[in-house]
Amino acid sequence: MKLVLITLLVGACLTQVEWPTATSTKVISNPIRIKPRQIFDGFKENGGKWVRYERGSSRMGDCTKVEGGTDDAVFILEAKATLKNVILGPNSIKHVYCIDDGCIIENVWWEDACENAVTLDFNPRTDYGRFFIRGCGFRNGRGNVIQHNSAGDAIIQNVYIENSKQFYSSCENCKDRYQGKRTALLNKVTASNVEILAGYNVNYGDVVRLYDVEFLGGHICKKFEGRNDGKEATALGHTCDSTSFKSCLCN
Repeated sequence: MKLVLITLLVGACLTQVEWPTATSTKVISNPIRIKPRQIFDGFKENGGKWVRYERGSSRMGDCTKVEGGTDDAVFILEAKATLKNVILGPNSIKHVYCIDDGCIIENVWWEDACENAVTLDFNPRTDYGRFFIRGCGFRNGRGNVIQHNSAGDAIIQNVYIENSKQFYSSCENCKDRYQGKRTALLNKVTASNVEILAGYNVNYGDVVRLYDVEFLGGHICKKFEGRNDGKEATALGHTCDSTSFKSCLCN
């Protein structure tokens, strides 16, 4: 597989995106569950307008210290479900959970990604999933923006991320049944002021493939010795940090 040029821009301007503006806000009391193969289209639901969705939950400061789960999410996607054309507001503990294979997140914009804006979670039938995230934007993630728990593939394309700690994370300390190999494809990603673009576990055979990435500041990949007991993983350094490489594969 041919790897396309990755550009590290130092002291330069990254590609700019036009961030959508919400015309109104919907505060929901329970997660919106998108059933298998169903599509939730925010434009269709709201007369072609951008609408912000949130739970009305204040994080009371540092959101990385606020635990939450599927019950706290704004949207839950089942097998091959699609979420598209919405804005996720700041007042939610969790945002989007994909809980089965084949879910699609498209043209969704996070005003405050906080901790685990997207959780790619456990498939009870196969322990495996393939997940698609495309045409999305993320801001202000204080933890892992995309948390990849289930074994399988995360295909992330045409996304913009700014002012965040770590964009993609192959779970470093999930407990048993989550330790299968994970592969992430990051294609056409623009990242500004992001500490780490992708974290992965060398001992579980994780792979991160990078194509056509614009990146200003921080590290491209960070490798870990993953654990399955919930304790903190051991960081093993960074890869793809040279300013002169023309392709990158983190494994």
